[in-house]
Amino acid sequence: MTIAKEIYFLSLLICILLPNSAIAQIEEDGTTLTDIVSDPSDPNRVLIDGGTRRGDNLFHSFERFQTSPSSDVVINANPDIDLVIGRVTGGERAEILGGLTVSGNADLIFLSPNGISIGARANISLGGSFLGTTASELQLDDGFLFSAVNPSLVLGSSVTSLPIRIGFEAPTSSIVVQPSDPSDSWVDLEPGNTFSLIGGILNIEGANFTLLSSNVELGAVATNSNIDIQYSEGDLSFDPDSSAIFQNITLNRTKILTLGGANLSAGNVNIFGRNILLQGGEVSTDGGSENSGDITIVASNDLRLTSELQLFSANSDFDAGDITLSAGRNLFVSQSKIFANTQATGSGGNIVLGAGNNVRITTGIIDPSSLGAGNAGELNIDARNLFVEGGSQLRSISSDIGNSGGIAISVGDSIVLSGMGDPDGTGSLQPSQISVATEATGDLEGTGNAGNIDIITSELRLLDGASISAESNTKGDAGSITITTSQDLTLDNASRIEASTLSGEGNLLFDVRDLVLLNGSRISTDASSNADGGNIKIDADNIVALDDSDIVANADNGAGGFIEINAVGVFGTDIREEETPESDITAVSRRDPELNGTVILNTPDLEPENNLEELPEDVIDAETLVSASPCPEGVESEFVVEGSGGIPSSPGNTLSPEGLIPNDLTEPVETLERDSESSAPSDNLNSDTIAQDLGVTPAWGWVWNDKGEILLTAHDPTVIASQRLPAHSGLCSGR
Repeated sequence: MTIAKEIYFLSLLICILLPNSAIAQIEEDGTTLTDIVSDPSDPNRVLIDGGTRRGDNLFHSFERFQTSPSSDVVINANPDIDLVIGRVTGGERAEILGGLTVSGNADLIFLSPNGISIGARANISLGGSFLGTTASELQLDDGFLFSAVNPSLVLGSSVTSLPIRIGFEAPTSSIVVQPSDPSDSWVDLEPGNTFSLIGGILNIEGANFTLLSSNVELGAVATNSNIDIQYSEGDLSFDPDSSAIFQNITLNRTKILTLGGANLSAGNVNIFGRNILLQGGEVSTDGGSENSGDITIVASNDLRLTSELQLFSANSDFDAGDITLSAGRNLFVSQSKIFANTQATGSGGNIVLGAGNNVRITTGIIDPSSLGAGNAGELNIDARNLFVEGGSQLRSISSDIGNSGGIAISVGDSIVLSGMGDPDGTGSLQPSQISVATEATGDLEGTGNAGNIDIITSELRLLDGASISAESNTKGDAGSITITTSQDLTLDNASRIEASTLSGEGNLLFDVRDLVLLNGSRISTDASSNADGGNIKIDADNIVALDDSDIVANADNGAGGFIEINAVGVFGTDIREEETPESDITAVSRRDPELNGTVILNTPDLEPENNLEELPEDVIDAETLVSASPCPEGVESEFVVEGSGGIPSSPGNTLSPEGLIPNDLTEPVETLERDSESSAPSDNLNSDTIAQDLGVTPAWGWVWNDKGEILLTAHDPTVIASQRLPAHSGLCSGR
């Protein structure tokens, strides 16, 4: 027999011979009147009796609490007990690997500061609510602390109050939930209750939470943090203290589903932590024939929804719930879908996305639409930067008689829509889009109005065919789009901003610094059928439209729309009577030119001739200035060039090497022969005086002396007439 087989048979023998307490290793620590016994009728069932009662609360204290996958642990409580509070004071993690239940309808708060592990075959079944936490203590509203790290504190007879706070004074430990059967929930609560896990790092892997009309609360906090409890019989909710420090939460391929039923609304889902990752799986509140619950996820750092996660607050007949996603730094939605839909007469829920830094949506869908007669919900985004990329769709759509919801975006720095993708899974790529719309379904024409889109940011860029649209495909009005930027609004590569309609007018309002349209981009309030074109108003410093980029308010059969442009400069486009391959501004009726609309282009009235200076008619003769005496003309004026060369031949040229040697010197002569009358200087000057006063004097000629040497001269030896001397000579008076 091999060693492995020996170990196997030995383990089997131990399991047969040991008492049931070895299967479920649960030990009390002696600080409460807890009694642990085996159920005579079922060897796998462990009964926890006794405990210390104070008012309507029942307290248990354990040295160890570890169950096996095959065990069922039952905490017995009298029917008049509202709350059972248990703690684990030993140094080991609590393990809930099998069944755990409380008789009656009592709620259960379970403290294990060294951690909690919930196994794949666990089954927590209660008539009330459940809180599993790695907190070190529970505070009651009379000030008493039921501590798991200081169990010497004795329960006084006056402790009859309700819990108000859990404290994490000791180093926090994790809560781990192992994968379970995806088709079978490991949690079973009676309707109207709350299931909650709050500890240090929280890891939930492939678990299935399916609850009827009950809430789910998940939280992760660090040492020296407190969580306030709002508690009433059967109802638990939590509010982290403002000084709380959060820990990370990971939900991988996990399904959290709260359902509604007959006269029962679906519960809420609340998740709070530091870095929160939801990877795959589903979080859903489906009210069915009643209202759906809300979904709120708050991360103090980053929140990531990835890998085809589905976040739903859906309803068939009543209102969908609201979805709120908030991140202290960044919110990422990648290849995931967020819906707050209704399919009948109820209204769609509202979706709120917020981040202290970036919201980045990549190949995702954010959709609070109504697929029935009800109104669609609103979408609100608040961040420093917003990136909508990879074909992502941010939309609010209504069908039938309902109105679509509005979209409001407030971003401090920049918004960029870019890239192509297939978030709907249709097999075809589409550009990124922000849209509100009404659509007819079946034979219904529909009467709902499209909602409005309001965007406030510093810079907005639409790239790769991206669009922002308010569209009515029913008898209702198209909505308005209002965009305000402190910097540029740029559309490139066939991107669009449009408010189109089959019936009522749509409106576009822009208040931007510069509007730039490139490569076939378009701003439009076109109308089809018999509707009139919509209105466009643009206030901008400059408008640039190039490469067949248009601003249009045209109509098929109705009247053209109204366009008003107020700008300092308009470049690359012009007002035209029809669309052309150029960049156009048009407001025409395609059926009847007499129904053409109006285009008003307001630019500053510039009259250049009013700012021109009239020049004098007298022309100055340059030659007279050159030949004039330097003495009177040179007063108060001076031009000096120093160095070994001359000056460039023209102001625009640089000094060439040839300029270092004067090229205008006369040919040398053998002797310096002049007519004494014409060339002699004034009687009061001699050569020494002239040399002393002139200093450095430019050369005008050169001569050979009797030794065969070349001498540079300050005058042209070939000119017999008198030649003037520099202005600094003694011929001119001093200045």
